[in-house]
Amino acid sequence: MSLTDPTSADEARIRREIAAKSQFCPYPPHGHAAPVVSIESFFTGNTNGSSIAVHVDPYPGLNTICALLTEVRGRPDVVDVLVVEISHEEPRESWPFSERVYVLTSATPGAVEEWFAPISPTDAVEYDWGFVEHIPGMSGLAKDMRVVSVWWD
Repeated sequence: MSLTDPTSADEARIRREIAAKSQFCPYPPHGHAAPVVSIESFFTGNTNGSSIAVHVDPYPGLNTICALLTEVRGRPDVVDVLVVEISHEEPRESWPFSERVYVLTSATPGAVEEWFAPISPTDAVEYDWGFVEHIPGMSGLAKDMRVVSVWWD
């Protein structure tokens, strides 16, 4: 996927999607719901290099991050990679911000962290199985799967 210049339609689309999903996915670090969106939803029209993994130095760029997330999602031991929206309210002029992604996988958190090494994650931690049932479309996920949160500080 290549990134394109954002349009007001792109920004309106991602904000509508985030608003519709915000009640569905708990965000354990803060104890409240946080919306999750697909890789395509987050990156289509996004040219804001401050929207994800902003503290990685040197910054790999949105195309590199998008390509790595897509590559990880294509692994046979991965069901999906979802971008967790942390801030989408303020400021309204900027693209929504994310500090983490959820990887639905049968792999261990250590293995997942290794996959993300090129973009220097801070950590990769596993969330409780019950967490999965709150992600839209994932209630039937096989019991050998886990949710691994990969985040950047």
